[in-house]
Amino acid sequence: MYKKFLSVLLTVLLLLSFAGPTQTYAGNTTIIINGQNVTFNQQPIIINGTTLVPMRAFFEALGAKVDWDQSTQTVTGTRDNTTVQLTIGSKIGKVNGQNHALAVEAQIINGYTYIPLRFVGEALGDEVNYSNGVITINTNKAPPIGKLTVSYIDVGQGDSILVQTPSGKNMLIDAGIPEMGNTVVSYLKSEGVNKLDVVVATHPHDDHIGGMPNVINTFDIGTFYMPKATTNTNAFENLLNALKNKNVNSVYAKAGNNIDLGEDITAQFLAPNSSSYDNLNNYSAVIKLTYKNVSFLFTGDAEKESEQEMLDKGYNLKADVLKIGHHGSDTSTTAEFLKAVSPKYAVISVGKNNDYGHPNQSVLDRLNNAGIKAFRTDLNGTIIATTDGNTISFNVNPTSTSSDSSSGSSNTEKVYVNANGHGLIKGNINSKGEKIYHLPGDPWYDRTKAEAWFKTEAEAQAAGYRPVK
Repeated sequence: MYKKFLSVLLTVLLLLSFAGPTQTYAGNTTIIINGQNVTFNQQPIIINGTTLVPMRAFFEALGAKVDWDQSTQTVTGTRDNTTVQLTIGSKIGKVNGQNHALAVEAQIINGYTYIPLRFVGEALGDEVNYSNGVITINTNKAPPIGKLTVSYIDVGQGDSILVQTPSGKNMLIDAGIPEMGNTVVSYLKSEGVNKLDVVVATHPHDDHIGGMPNVINTFDIGTFYMPKATTNTNAFENLLNALKNKNVNSVYAKAGNNIDLGEDITAQFLAPNSSSYDNLNNYSAVIKLTYKNVSFLFTGDAEKESEQEMLDKGYNLKADVLKIGHHGSDTSTTAEFLKAVSPKYAVISVGKNNDYGHPNQSVLDRLNNAGIKAFRTDLNGTIIATTDGNTISFNVNPTSTSSDSSSGSSNTEKVYVNANGHGLIKGNINSKGEKIYHLPGDPWYDRTKAEAWFKTEAEAQAAGYRPVK
């Protein structure tokens, strides 16, 4: 009887061993994309050694557009020139129409669609590495073919602008205050930047150069430009030390010098035009960039004196998009200068509820009277302009320049999204069961696990989350 029982038990165990794949939740697995820890509402799952992740959340984390066909149970992820297709239950995946065998198929688990992490990452051309429970993914996002993108990064009260050219070259102009260094680095990585061909520190004020050491220490840099101006601050000293330690090639920025940003791009410094100024703002490196029939003017904090010098020199200041000088202060953007530039669009990089009253209503009035569409980082978040050299599109809508919109009092709510429209506000439930949301840049943001993502504070509050105390 005992032998018969053992025989039956062994038979059952043997049958169970062939019953199906081994499935475990990957609760201890860390996923890092472009240097940032990424968490999903549904835990990754490991089946027969293959890590499966939630379908839509993972594709979007890699910057891909996602489409789902319920009738065929097929997911299609598209990024740049690559299309990946996976069908539930099929051991064949498709990359740009070509069949590829899968070790583990896409499947629905507990009502959620899961896809194989490594296959999708590598199919999109990304580098995927696994070591001791940590999966590291470095994306290699190519710029859209024939497109120039300019990102006015939301760094609060400061400036930071990323220019990505059709030929694959990258230029960074300024990097915000020291506390925003990591924010700038994270944004650059999220856009697939692994080298900066050109970096410009427009002038040595903390809100423009403070985050530069983080940038210098993280990326390979081709040429670093800054004006021949000095100041006695920790931020400036830290910048110089970072340049020295990395042995970065530094060049003084001055009017007339050209910047190499590849084919079809013309970029030139239009300021500074003098060797000495009483105000550091007027040392600001001003750059005009032209791609085919579209031009951008980046002005740093250049004030009236510098603007007048550019007018007196007879430079062609005409540009489609003007980065407003000195965060919209009335020290800059004179009527004469604005008329010479005659932009269709204006971008103001400014902090929400800042202590300076930026942007000044007189500047907003000038923009409004000239029919110029304005964007503001305090209201719009990061602003991304994309152009094929003939037309320009933006990722957000213009803001009001009427008198009730100055100094952050507009009814337009700030939207926190990345370049792919994915919300960046993290919703978290703490150990007490309280629902709390975290804005990008707050001290706990990078250490907080997201249970939900939101685009606006109102959206988070409607879901029952409160701001950090």
